[in-house]
Amino acid sequence: MLVQGVDIRTVMSIMGWTEMATAQRYTHAVDELRRRAARQMGALLWDQQAGG
Repeated sequence: MLVQGVDIRTVMSIMGWTEMATAQRYTHAVDELRRRAARQMGALLWDQQAGG
């Protein structure tokens, strides 16, 4: 679900998890999420510099 863009709180609700520790146990930072985060951060940093 995380790879599909579902936020962690929604995942927790769907899975019936009430504690963040449970979510952390069962979720992993997969490569696709790492790449997406890097692209978003790069766009934030470099687009901001180019724009002003």
